[in-house]
Amino acid sequence: MLSAPIKKEEVRSTMFSMDDHKAPGPNGFTVEFYKNGWSVVGVDFTYAMREFFATGYMPKAINATIISLIPKKQCPLSMRDYIPISCCNVVYKCITKLMAEKMKKVLQTVVSENQSAFMQGRLLSDNILPMQELVHNYHKMEGPKRCAFKIDIMKAYDFIKWEFLWCVM
Repeated sequence: MLSAPIKKEEVRSTMFSMDDHKAPGPNGFTVEFYKNGWSVVGVDFTYAMREFFATGYMPKAINATIISLIPKKQCPLSMRDYIPISCCNVVYKCITKLMAEKMKKVLQTVVSENQSAFMQGRLLSDNILPMQELVHNYHKMEGPKRCAFKIDIMKAYDFIKWEFLWCVM
């Protein structure tokens, strides 16, 4: 299923499902450009997609990315007030979307039913009741030894090495 050849209609429907106003990558071509010119570029675009999936080869220009800093608030004063985003070329976005669609078809069968985050039809909140049941008697000394961790991912962006970002920009 994952290695099945890409069909022409898969490429077209993937392209046309993308938002016209997505930020373009370094080459400047937008999704809207490809959609409006599909009658001209569609055959070559589809060929490029098929070639990538058949060979795994991707020219460096397709993978080129621009990192842009988006302010989190009205008057940003420090690097912590920005979120870095990557602006990729539309060809690259289409490749990754095609891959995601292929993987979506098999993920439910290969990912444990205990993982609820980032799976369609499952919610992270589904883990609250089982977690409450697990930790209910943690304060008691009898029974097997146990350990629990609470991880706060709210501040994930605060761990970005801003010096590195400035250096590569």
